Amino acid sequence: MRQARPKDLDSVLTIINNGKQFLKLQQINQWQAGYPNENTISKDIDDGVGFVLTIDKKVAGYVALVYGEDSGYTHIVEGNWDNPDFNYFAIHRIAISDEYRGQNLSGKFLTAIITYIFSQNGRDIRIDTHPKNKVMQSVIKSNGFVKKGIVHVDESNDETERYAYQLSL
Repeated sequence: MRQARPKDLDSVLTIINNGKQFLKLQQINQWQAGYPNENTISKDIDDGVGFVLTIDKKVAGYVALVYGEDSGYTHIVEGNWDNPDFNYFAIHRIAISDEYRGQNLSGKFLTAIITYIFSQNGRDIRIDTHPKNKVMQSVIKSNGFVKKGIVHVDESNDETERYAYQLSL
């Protein structure tokens, strides 16, 4: 895993677009209203929060790791965060290339992400996913995250509800 570079943009966009298609085939409307798009990923890279998973020097996965208050996580319902402060990392836009689907790379990538966050002295990690995204829920829970409630995100579609998870290290 390494920080994403501008030259990774095309590879990352391919991975994100394939992820959108994968979700659509499962009849999950997450990422179906344009988000994330080229501007989102470019900003991640420019802000230094975009990371790629590489296999044999080929980009195989993408994630954005954002430290500090995330407005999407400020209001949580049907539960609460363990820590009310804003000293946490939020994991966003995680996706694996179609080329590597079915090889348990999502779980390994999430483990690498957690290890990286820990190396940055992060002890509170948050992530969310669509209620119908059972694959991602399984990956999240198998890495020790605990469901804490429900958050609402703005992806410009009707289904904004997301299951919110937290891992305290």
